Amino acid sequence: MLKIRASQLAGLTDVITVAIASRVFFGFILLMSVVQGMWYALSFRPFIFDEPRHIQFIDMYTHTLNPLISVQTQNLDVLGQVAREPSYLYYYAMSFPLRFFHLITDSQQAHIILLRFVSIGIFVVSLLLLKKLFDEIGLSKAISNLVLFIFIMLPVTGTIIGSVTYDTAVLPLIFLMLLCTTRVLRSKQINVRLVLFFYVIACVASVIKYTSLPIAVTCTFIIFHHYGRYYKTDFKKLFKHCQNQLTTQRPIINIILGLILVAATFVAIERPIKNMVSYHNISPSCARTLPPVEAESRCIKNYTYKRDVEFKKDKPADFAAVDQTRYFLTTWVPGMLYTSEQQYPGASAVRFSRHFHNMLFLAGLALILLALREALRRNKLLHVLLWTTIAYSFSVFLSNYDGYARLGKPVAINARYLLPVLPLFIGILLFSCSILFKRNGHKLVLVSLLIYILTLTQGGGIISYIMNGNNNIYWPHNVVIRANDTAKLVLSKIVLQ
Repeated sequence: MLKIRASQLAGLTDVITVAIASRVFFGFILLMSVVQGMWYALSFRPFIFDEPRHIQFIDMYTHTLNPLISVQTQNLDVLGQVAREPSYLYYYAMSFPLRFFHLITDSQQAHIILLRFVSIGIFVVSLLLLKKLFDEIGLSKAISNLVLFIFIMLPVTGTIIGSVTYDTAVLPLIFLMLLCTTRVLRSKQINVRLVLFFYVIACVASVIKYTSLPIAVTCTFIIFHHYGRYYKTDFKKLFKHCQNQLTTQRPIINIILGLILVAATFVAIERPIKNMVSYHNISPSCARTLPPVEAESRCIKNYTYKRDVEFKKDKPADFAAVDQTRYFLTTWVPGMLYTSEQQYPGASAVRFSRHFHNMLFLAGLALILLALREALRRNKLLHVLLWTTIAYSFSVFLSNYDGYARLGKPVAINARYLLPVLPLFIGILLFSCSILFKRNGHKLVLVSLLIYILTLTQGGGIISYIMNGNNNIYWPHNVVIRANDTAKLVLSKIVLQ
């Protein structure tokens, strides 16, 4: 009897694993992303993820066709520094859909909801590219789909899908950079078009959200290291391969490529590079970009600048920042884990979900460390995910620590800043688990799925935000309020608080 049950269980796991690996399940993942995004878009007013500022910035660009603003007028001071804003291309690009929406309706609420729909579309594209990246790296379809499912059902992801923010807009470009890098590693001879495409994407990403630069730099280093091992110092051979590829193309294609390269280079030089040269900071303070005489009185209108000024005033004269290790363990990691569950100030994360994700993170790190050497030996392309995750996370940590040391208080610790590498971390984790439990790989996939499905009813995805919602953050419409109150009532019966 036990043998029959064991064989039946094995058959069941095979069926479920095939189902998880299917296109239908991937379609379900995309559908769940859209549903969560639309629920947020139609339910909640702009409040979290700096969404009000993003919307105001986008609206500002609807009044001009020039993306480069040389003079900041006083009516823009509430946005902070504008003329040297490093992530300006996101706002400029999003202004074109908004210009069209202005022709359809004068309702500001409708404009915001429609912009959110655009953001949902961008996120869906990022999932398609992420799926392509995992396929390129060689993850099984079951693991690939399971990673995507876990990623979209993280509370921080479930809500940000429907937000107007460059945090999601930069994701397709980041995943494209990683996809280019993995394809470079698959071939020894240089692929000129692929390298140039990577360069253009990296330049554009830097002015969509400048924090993508650590990923661009990491991928660039990996590409140079790869070609360096093949060509070594044989530059003549390298030049010949490049020449052969370019001369086989039609002249018009080379001209177009040249123009695109010039435009991408200009974009990179004009903003991030010029900011570093002129202000020694990619994102300079408002006080440094406005005339010194009036800078203080104008910059104080911006919430972030005002907060920083108040924190500096409250900072004790004898303040001494704790060392980075202590800050990492006692402040940064707990802050990231909390904000991965809840974004509303003062709101509490769902208890079960909070504890589960904390355990998942700690257990995940341990499992990755146990299997890392074997995982990298079996899959050389996993290096791309690993080093990208480390470099990007470290850059976010250093930025947060610098803010703490400068202001005397922790600031800007938010899990949404780790959004580009969260699916990479989950991918490395599940691949490591598949190695550690290689004899029970199918069971691992099944157990992982069942455990995570359990957490969905305990605060996964957008559930945490619905549970903490109230009339102050909903759109002021009876249908919206009733729908969210009903959802909260139903969830309160099954969610452990």
